[in-house]
Amino acid sequence: MLAQSKRRKGAQSKKSKRKPSPAKSVPKRERRNRIAETKDPNRRWLKQIVANFLNPDSTKIQYNMDDIVKLLDQALVDITIQPTLLEFEAPTFVCGDIHGQITDLRRILHICGYPSTKRFLFLGDYVDRGAHSIEVICVLFALRLLFKNNVYLLRGNHELAHINKSYGFMEDINNRWASDLPKAKELYRKFNEVFSFLPLAAVVSNKILCMHGGLSPSLNSLDDIRRLERPITTPKGLAQDILWADPQHGVQGFKHNSMRACSFNFGEKDVEERLKKMGLSKMIRAHQVVQFGWEAFANGRVITVFSASRYQEELYNYAAIIDIQKNLRMEIMMIKPADFEETLNGVVKDELTKDAPQTPSTKSEDEKSLRGKSERGKTFEEKDD
Repeated sequence: MLAQSKRRKGAQSKKSKRKPSPAKSVPKRERRNRIAETKDPNRRWLKQIVANFLNPDSTKIQYNMDDIVKLLDQALVDITIQPTLLEFEAPTFVCGDIHGQITDLRRILHICGYPSTKRFLFLGDYVDRGAHSIEVICVLFALRLLFKNNVYLLRGNHELAHINKSYGFMEDINNRWASDLPKAKELYRKFNEVFSFLPLAAVVSNKILCMHGGLSPSLNSLDDIRRLERPITTPKGLAQDILWADPQHGVQGFKHNSMRACSFNFGEKDVEERLKKMGLSKMIRAHQVVQFGWEAFANGRVITVFSASRYQEELYNYAAIIDIQKNLRMEIMMIKPADFEETLNGVVKDELTKDAPQTPSTKSEDEKSLRGKSERGKTFEEKDD
């Protein structure tokens, strides 16, 4: 017994002399990446742009014009090597129009998570109408450069020079740098040069087609999009329709879009035929403000998503985001307008709306059916037809 006791004491004393192990070892490769990142001044600079944007106390962020030119130069190099049709796998969040609404983009990032771990696809219309077009587009370019596998930017019709010249973006730049209008004019030109190279569409997991506008009589295969050459300054034909077309109930065939004075309206049958021809099951698009931030068309084959809340005073619309999960199950997340909330420290204390509002009686039967499903969690399954 005495010998055993001594052995135990010896073992305990040896154990007590051992150095405590580190909390958690970081793999060498990860440590090297972290070190490289902290030593990379360009990444630090891009992260500072993002940090300034996320600061809830900042509204009009003070930008040095030379910094924006540097950002645009890097964005141009990155965007020109991307294909016209992006192709990547789910999961991803899909966001519609932002239109310079800084609070909505901040809330989207707060709700969904940071792009270092989450993937985002933005469907265009980053600028015009809202008060913070410069802040919104600069942070999106910075995020794209930081997280090239997780941030994808498509072009909207407001990324066309003749549109953003008239709807606020050019005026924003001229007002911000009114003391040097020649340089402001050149900066505006540079923005639109980058816009002219933005990809036009994306396919998620070979099944879900995403773009800003809609279908075209010229769209018969995905190769039709792949073959579109950029830069595109004045889009025509297929490129114009991808940016401008709208769905419309009861339309037979493609009809002139009289509201837009260009492109087409397309109907339920066009959706069914075109998606089947391309081997796709669904389409997500933006381009139209809708009351609850999202709206279904053609038995749920087309979903419109709009991510700028209270875009129209009289509508008081929600913003929405679509969460496409790995199995292609989709969840629609709705965000209340910021002034629904009582407090906020600037940004982010609102909650995702778990239950969709009642469907207005004016909605079509297919939308009522889909919204019925969404009320049980706003999810719908991917099905092959």
